[in-house]
Amino acid sequence: MKISIITVCYNSESTIEKTFQSVKNQKYKDIEYIVVDGQSTDGTLSLINKYSNVISKFVSESDKGLYDAMNKGAKLAKGRYINFMNAGDCFLENNSLEKAFAQSPSDAQVIYGDYQVRFTTYKKTILAKPLSEAWTRITICHQSVIYQTELVQEIPYSGKYITSDFEQLYTLFHKKHKFHYLGFPLADYSDDGVSAKAKLKIARELLEYIPKYDSSFQTIWALRTRYLRVLLVETLRGILPTIWFEKLEQLK
Repeated sequence: MKISIITVCYNSESTIEKTFQSVKNQKYKDIEYIVVDGQSTDGTLSLINKYSNVISKFVSESDKGLYDAMNKGAKLAKGRYINFMNAGDCFLENNSLEKAFAQSPSDAQVIYGDYQVRFTTYKKTILAKPLSEAWTRITICHQSVIYQTELVQEIPYSGKYITSDFEQLYTLFHKKHKFHYLGFPLADYSDDGVSAKAKLKIARELLEYIPKYDSSFQTIWALRTRYLRVLLVETLRGILPTIWFEKLEQLK
């Protein structure tokens, strides 16, 4: 059962080799590896050439942003399933894919797991909550999701939001596709990306699209309460030194 792993990158010389190594070292070998580059001008292309024996398909051209590039990769995919492991991201273990498929039913359309996130001073495992509780907090990232390829091709990322990956996942959930929760961390990524620096905007985005599917009082109340909490937390983040702030975060 082939899986297409897609890595989107742009000027990722300092981070992408970790991703290449992670894909190369997977014990599961029925992999089609697709790299979509946004015309990098640093040493990224040299590293892509270095790992050409691992890469099945490679595209380097301008794009309209992260999600446009991810949609391009999905259109190229020939595997039954897709995973997006972008530059700097990696699987948590060398047998992550092997474990995922061994523990998933053959008719699963969306397979998802927990993930490990790296902060400046510590690491933390985030447990994925059911999509029915998505309004409490986004606890699923695209790195920890394995999608049936045709779903991503039929319902591509809108690119409208920072959280367009979660918007798509939430849409798939409400269209009653079959989800399977793994119960273990699948991926590892750093908390220094665009979404990590825009938590207040993300809270506003959830208020915009989640009520399209769930407009109950409980959900609206939870979303608005979360927005106010994030506003407070991000205000403190701007005031306190990073080390102090992250110590407070660990006490939660």
